[in-house]
Amino acid sequence: MKTIFHKTDFELCNIPVPQGYKQSQTHVGVAVFKGDFLLTTSPYPAYSRPLWMVYLKAIIRKISGEKLFKPFIAEQWENPCLYISVDSGEGVPISFQLLQKTPLMPPPESYYGFPAYNSDPDLCVVDETLHVLNRTVFRVEKSQKGKQYKYFTQLFHIYGSIDNKRFKYRGTELLFETERNIVSPCITQYNGEYLLTELETNSYNDGESFTGLFMARSSSIDGFKYNPRWESVNVVSKGYLPWHMSLFQYDNVLYAIVACVKRGESHRCWQMLGKFSNDLTSLFIYQIPLTDLNSYRSAALVKDGIFILYNAVVKESFKGSKSVDGRDIIMAKMPFEHIIDAIERE
Repeated sequence: MKTIFHKTDFELCNIPVPQGYKQSQTHVGVAVFKGDFLLTTSPYPAYSRPLWMVYLKAIIRKISGEKLFKPFIAEQWENPCLYISVDSGEGVPISFQLLQKTPLMPPPESYYGFPAYNSDPDLCVVDETLHVLNRTVFRVEKSQKGKQYKYFTQLFHIYGSIDNKRFKYRGTELLFETERNIVSPCITQYNGEYLLTELETNSYNDGESFTGLFMARSSSIDGFKYNPRWESVNVVSKGYLPWHMSLFQYDNVLYAIVACVKRGESHRCWQMLGKFSNDLTSLFIYQIPLTDLNSYRSAALVKDGIFILYNAVVKESFKGSKSVDGRDIIMAKMPFEHIIDAIERE
């Protein structure tokens, strides 16, 4: 398959997890502030263990009255983390340090009796304020067949500034809550207004279900509180269905990095590039993948004409990786005009 980047084009990023976490990184977002690169991530250490160990721990857990060897659930560690680049001279940074020693939000309580989790952080910088989104998802009940959940989702806005390579926290507020299963919310400021997007999709799990992409617009982030006015965005894509996405801008055009599944094939994402129409009513997803690596929610920006992709991979192997489950962030770069030329020639 033809792709824009090959595996050898990528460099492994060094993004340490908070103390007590197992090394695993996904759901990356990126922004630049005063020359420093900022990342959001959420660890998801879904590593495999020998079956005998799983059974042994389950027996001990039962004998101890659930006090020992509590089940290891990767979602409990899927909490939003914030990073700043370590000085890399003139190059694109691949080493980062935590801006705050602990995640920006702790794991949520299992309010409805089923596991709840954080997910899909995103960020943008406006003036000197750093804005981070975090999605908190509660499983409310199972379907009659026991295979599907009903969800209750809250979207939080965390904001602050950066001082001496530390995050100066100013507040957390609830933007809205919904019974819709929204996925991969994104926020940016574009042409003088704030944009908030979200996907409604289950394509990763079944290879088919994609309801749509939705966008709300506002003159301020406060305008998204409680009941945003969502507009449907027409997604033009032949053989790929969106699962996660992020936004970036170049030359006054809004683009997206879209992790898609091939129609009919579940649990495997391809990293795609999308371009919005000038009026933002449509998103056209180019059909040549940026990479054929097994990917997830990733992010990019263009700096001085160079497209810089921070790509989240799943179950991939890179020399020097400390990941317990093949989840890493890797970086590749290329002049953006070369990418557009290569894609549009096809």
